[in-house]
Amino acid sequence: MSMEVDPVAGPSSSKTGDGGGSSAAGSNPVVLAKGAAAAAAASSSSSGLSVALHPLVIMNISEHWTRTRAQEGRPTQVYGALIGRQEGRRIEIMNSFELDHAEIDGRVVIDRDYYALKEGQFKQVFSEMDFLGWYSTGEAPTESDILVHRQICDINESPLFLQLNPASRAPVASGGDLPVSMYESIIDLITASEAAAASASGSSKEASGDDKSSSSSSGGPQSKPRPGGEARMLFLPLSYTLATEEAERIGLDHVARISGATGDEAQSKVAEHVLVQHSAIKMLASR
Repeated sequence: MSMEVDPVAGPSSSKTGDGGGSSAAGSNPVVLAKGAAAAAAASSSSSGLSVALHPLVIMNISEHWTRTRAQEGRPTQVYGALIGRQEGRRIEIMNSFELDHAEIDGRVVIDRDYYALKEGQFKQVFSEMDFLGWYSTGEAPTESDILVHRQICDINESPLFLQLNPASRAPVASGGDLPVSMYESIIDLITASEAAAASASGSSKEASGDDKSSSSSSGGPQSKPRPGGEARMLFLPLSYTLATEEAERIGLDHVARISGATGDEAQSKVAEHVLVQHSAIKMLASR
């Protein structure tokens, strides 16, 4: 089975720190205001992770979000699991499945029973694939995503986080980046003064009773400043490449031609080949 790997400029041109570890000396994590995107930017590579993403995963997430929007009548954030293979520092994300969730007191809680059921079903068919992380939709990671990530860490201690931005209007065909970002998590130590500044920036929300984002749903560290500093989970961007197999390339060609054309032009190479074969069979049958 042939595989074609295409380099894609991910959200960062360099790979980042090891998932679940402390931030590297060469990294510059940026802690944003409470309730805003809790991502971090790295200036140097330290983990050496090599991530290959299959287009099937992107199509699955896009279909999941589009179907949910049609059912709900409005754009809705969706969640799912990423599965694939990992060999040392090389990770290949090959497939995905949806995750059920509920909102309790404004927090997203992943249904672990549903995950176990779906994971068991996929294991029966794809026994060589393992759970590698999770996906969601949105423009940038938020505090809510951090809380979900903590829950996923109970399944995989160093999960990856893939985020698709459905609101992106960048024309990929014209050289724009894919609206897909990949992240790994680190535990970063911030000083008491930095924690106090972050708490002060969110004081207006806390005054109205919105102080629930200070702790994780799995009992993680509180965001209350401590004299010796505080451990806080952050997302670090990861670069990735696109890896496609023959079946995926055929499917992508079909989808691209159908979505980018109208009328008689809306025909892929597969459809053209099938029509030629059909005409030949009809000609033989008429003789």
